[in-house]
Amino acid sequence: MADWYFIDKSGNQVGPASKQAFKTAWDAQEVLGDGLCWNETMDNWVAIQDLADLMAFLEPPKKAAAPGGPSRGGPARGAAPGGPSRGAAPSGPSAPRGGPAAGGAPKGPAPGRGAAPSGGPSKSEAKSGGGPAKGKAGKGRKGGKEDIPEHGWKELQTPEGIPYYFNALTNTTTWDKPEELKTEADRDKAGDWRWMPHEQKGYAPARFIGEKGVNWMLETEDGETHTIKKKDCPNLDKVLWSSMRRLESDLVLLTEMSKPLILYNLQERFKKNDIYTNIGTILISCNPYKRLPLYTPTIIESYIKRGQRRLPPHIFMIADDAFTKLRDDQQGQSIVISGESGAGKTECTKQCLQYLAEIAGSTNGVEQRILNSNPILEAFGNAKTLRNNNSSRFGKYVDIYFDNRAAITGASNTNYLLEKVRVVYQMKGERNYHIFYQMLVGLSEGELKENKLQRKCDVYNYLNQSGCVTVEGVDDHQDFQEVLDAMTALSFTADERKTIFKVVAAVLLLGQISFKEVGDRKCAVASDTVLADAAQMLQVDKNELLAAVTTRKFESKGAAPITIPLGKLEAEAARDALLNLFMKSNLTGLCSA
Repeated sequence: MADWYFIDKSGNQVGPASKQAFKTAWDAQEVLGDGLCWNETMDNWVAIQDLADLMAFLEPPKKAAAPGGPSRGGPARGAAPGGPSRGAAPSGPSAPRGGPAAGGAPKGPAPGRGAAPSGGPSKSEAKSGGGPAKGKAGKGRKGGKEDIPEHGWKELQTPEGIPYYFNALTNTTTWDKPEELKTEADRDKAGDWRWMPHEQKGYAPARFIGEKGVNWMLETEDGETHTIKKKDCPNLDKVLWSSMRRLESDLVLLTEMSKPLILYNLQERFKKNDIYTNIGTILISCNPYKRLPLYTPTIIESYIKRGQRRLPPHIFMIADDAFTKLRDDQQGQSIVISGESGAGKTECTKQCLQYLAEIAGSTNGVEQRILNSNPILEAFGNAKTLRNNNSSRFGKYVDIYFDNRAAITGASNTNYLLEKVRVVYQMKGERNYHIFYQMLVGLSEGELKENKLQRKCDVYNYLNQSGCVTVEGVDDHQDFQEVLDAMTALSFTADERKTIFKVVAAVLLLGQISFKEVGDRKCAVASDTVLADAAQMLQVDKNELLAAVTTRKFESKGAAPITIPLGKLEAEAARDALLNLFMKSNLTGLCSA
């Protein structure tokens, strides 16, 4: 009786196993009905529930139906059976992960943490396709009868749906479609295809036509002819169509390491919402600019308990590897998160902290304090830009401290390079720091009156110059409530919260001050009322605040300080510099709180 191979509910490949062992696993609910199975009488892996004879054996009519469980949709990534080995010849039409070798054991490494997929069969394996011993399933079967085309070639698919080709006469396999199976559309792609620079895609496949003087002549798939200067692109990489069919979750497994193929792989994975891709130990993250169900408690739990399973690339895996090395090797670890504006650095940082808080925990709840600091720091240090609705406008260095049992004992935040100019100036379509808008929509009427503020954002000079006050998909009122909740969780007193908000209010009020010339290089404040309100918020004398923005002091050794009046433009610059200092000091104080 033929042995069985099947995928259990954890995504691991099991086999060879007898039919009775298969049933034992079924009765123990270690395998689900929509899991895949295979034996040497079958061409491809098939869902268990689609095999009537097998189901009748596993679930006789007299027994109650076993719970079906959630649909798996196939084996876990990295444990996917079937199809050719990556980077070389495929492994045969009817073999799991390259097929059982002559001795019956499946070829290639078992799915496991950090295990790389097989690099392809050896020379002798390539001849036999790495499949079953000759005389078993080498020719493929259909309905129990041989069904071999005259030329011997058949198109098969891996469980991921990737086509590969098997010749039952010669027992060879390949990723590339044989000439005998090519259609007219396939033959239209014959010729010398190269990767051509493309404005939107980065690179696009194009048929090489020839040279014309100092230019390359190419034709894209839509039939359009393009002229590329040789000096701009002296070397055009060849297009390998077979490589484009196989999307790799780790770029080191690409059959050809080239910039066009790397970008193509990232783009195609991104279209499937696979936003994470490994390149060895480095994780590439592509910002989807939408919410994806990638950070649920269930997914966190799956990475914490992944054991030897190979799971898709994820920021949780980076955090888990760092924590494991910290715990096992007793050495400090660093996670560097970098990228251009809008790349998703802020979200990646939050997810790393979330995972570490979950896996490490603490004895005093400090991990929750680390997470609670995020809404506050984002309110005072993040803003909407043209490319990102929640862009961090400062650098952040987070230290997390662990005890000898790998539990979190504390943390510290250090900020640097705050974009202070944003306080007084924003480009069209951008916003000031979130806290200004959150306060104006979130404070009660009584609190607004206490802070000398109005509800409308567009009346303030520091908020109305960009033409952007609200942001689609951003609820400033809800975000402000999260800031208040975080302050409460972090034990901010009522007086501390009031002081912080008064400084923010003073910034808006001082932005309303206008200056008028009153003589040669002298100016005065146009409205004493606004100045008085700002001084009240800062709890300073009105005249001292006036002197701070309309004069400067010159000191020399051995002489009394000299007060020098400022002109209108100089006073405006002095005011803006003072407000930049206020916001920087506010953020620094919050980071060290």
